[in-house]
Amino acid sequence: MATINCQGLTKASDSQQHNHLIRHLQSQNIQILALQETHAKNNQIQHIFNNQFQAYEN
Repeated sequence: MATINCQGLTKASDSQQHNHLIRHLQSQNIQILALQETHAKNNQIQHIFNNQFQAYEN
């Protein structure tokens, strides 16, 4: 289980930075990841997070 504060992550324009973070988190074998301050206000942003983190909604 882990938590990450994503404040400003959706505003960052560096896609390499995003990809590096996603790869690092995936390499940690985290079963539960809580994302804080995503500011995901629309379905498109939520869909991006779900795809990047291979998440599903329950």
